[in-house]
Amino acid sequence: MENRAETFRDKVFYQRELPVSDSEYDVVCVGGGSAGICASIAAARHGARTLLIERTGWLGGIGTTAAMVEFGPIVRGGLRVLGGIPWEIMRRMRGFGAAETRFETEHLFFAPESFAHVSMNMCLEAGVELLLHTHFADVIRRGDHIEGIVVDAKEGLRVIRSRVYIDASGDGEVFFKAGLPFFCGREGDRGTQPMTLVFFVNNVNYARFLDHVEREADGDPVPYFEKLVEKAREEGRFHIPITRPGSTGPVPRLGRPYDLSCCEVFINGTNVLGKRGTDSRELTEAECAARNQIPEMYEFFRRYVPGFEECYVSHVPSEIGVRETRRLKGVHTLTAEDLKTGRKFEDTVAVGFNMIDVHQVAGHDFDLTHFRDGHYYSVPYRCLISGETDNLIVAGRCISATHEALGAVRVMVNTMPIAQGAGTAAAIAAGERTDVRKIPAGELRSTLLSDGAVLEL
Repeated sequence: MENRAETFRDKVFYQRELPVSDSEYDVVCVGGGSAGICASIAAARHGARTLLIERTGWLGGIGTTAAMVEFGPIVRGGLRVLGGIPWEIMRRMRGFGAAETRFETEHLFFAPESFAHVSMNMCLEAGVELLLHTHFADVIRRGDHIEGIVVDAKEGLRVIRSRVYIDASGDGEVFFKAGLPFFCGREGDRGTQPMTLVFFVNNVNYARFLDHVEREADGDPVPYFEKLVEKAREEGRFHIPITRPGSTGPVPRLGRPYDLSCCEVFINGTNVLGKRGTDSRELTEAECAARNQIPEMYEFFRRYVPGFEECYVSHVPSEIGVRETRRLKGVHTLTAEDLKTGRKFEDTVAVGFNMIDVHQVAGHDFDLTHFRDGHYYSVPYRCLISGETDNLIVAGRCISATHEALGAVRVMVNTMPIAQGAGTAAAIAAGERTDVRKIPAGELRSTLLSDGAVLEL
């Protein structure tokens, strides 16, 4: 294997012969987070030889590596829009014993290991080939066709070929390195939503906390937390740029009774502003800043929040949670207006009703748009594809959407059904050896309906 590099001022021209994997696939998915899991299972279940590539040692992404252990609302006003593979994953997590449904909206709180365990087994059962501890490095593109991707595995760089590729990297790494047009941040200044590193505390009397919320804030923790943060800030004990923690919730653990009077709780409360998740140096700075915020947030809970007086920090995940980076400039760009009006599309691959939840770029607060009971919106397949490639489909928070619309579709309860649509489309394209831009909307829609992935409303 020959290496050759020549340096010309500030650039290095590097040439190397790489081995090509002797395995050829129908579908290769980059990224083993919530989107990549569902996309890969869907593709494999429809007969595609599928490879899932993940840079860490377990699946789950934001739900495991970053430990955001709360799915968004599953039911609202008696209406459930979630089905298919995501619903199956959630039911199996409950059966595994480390997930619990709470409150009238059926938010699902879970232990990170339950998501990783169930996802891994469902992938293997479906016939998905897993390749963990492997980094995606580059794209080999000729015209509008991706010929292969370069990965950096433990045994070195190599090329992997497939008929269809799915970019479930979260940051749009595949379409970025393929040279496709994309959005990043909001229009005008490219500002992105802040990053958050959640953490866990144990020995919490969460029942006592809920009692206080019920008595002092009519059951709504938002104004209650705002009052406590304001008091702490006035006393010089709170400096994190946020008006209140984003959310908290009890975390079930395998083998431990689910007792709200003495439980473990995740805290979504740190807030890092002005850093780009697509810049390694800035991402490093964000990780450091968030970890330095945790002790202050922890002391705030111990000192000011009832039920947390005797808590201790039990877990800090290995990676910060990133809400927004690159988004594909697709055939259609989903807008806030599409969501607010409940626009329906003939090529719908997923539906949802999660609120538009934009964490302000400048910090401190959230811009929220709630939807009435019975209102739901649709995500079209055209948001998952570019007009410039014939064999790439995008899934997860890097689909084609505006900054505002991303506030709704970036959460797992939406990325997972969108990804099932992506995986199903990839299997159809691979099986029929057709351009991903030419898949008949009716065929894709009917397949998803028969799989229970898009509930007929």
